[in-house]
Amino acid sequence: MGVMRHIICVALLLAVFTIGAKSASLQECLQLIKTYNNYWAEGLRRAYGRVPGPYDTSKATAALEAVKNANCAQHNGAVYGGCVITGCRQQICSDKPSSDCTRRRGVKEECLKLSICGPDGVMKTQFQRCGWVFTPEYLNCVYKRGLLLLSLIHI
Repeated sequence: MGVMRHIICVALLLAVFTIGAKSASLQECLQLIKTYNNYWAEGLRRAYGRVPGPYDTSKATAALEAVKNANCAQHNGAVYGGCVITGCRQQICSDKPSSDCTRRRGVKEECLKLSICGPDGVMKTQFQRCGWVFTPEYLNCVYKRGLLLLSLIHI
């Protein structure tokens, strides 16, 4: 009987925490991620001397916490806005299918599953409507593999 009470208590606690946890919608997360990416890119630009002056990390840290608190990682790998993940290695976010096998500069393909594919993405040409939205998890994955996204300095 004691084991059954313990199981019921654990189940009730899990239910309370699950009900209390708020997950943001994809659109809300995209806005939070965009804010984080802007601070992250500003830090890169300052680190590489493109913009003078010291960098205040508190804004980037607060933006990252907002992304985490909204449980935005649940949307990693999402595709929206009529975009498709394509290419021979699933390395392209585009508005049309492609068999392109070209490696993109500044992209770590094994980390792309941690990104979001959509019209709000940054890795696109002037002729593309869709691109990758880099989540904090993607940026962390790339960092751990020793590849900085220098192309984001130009954003």
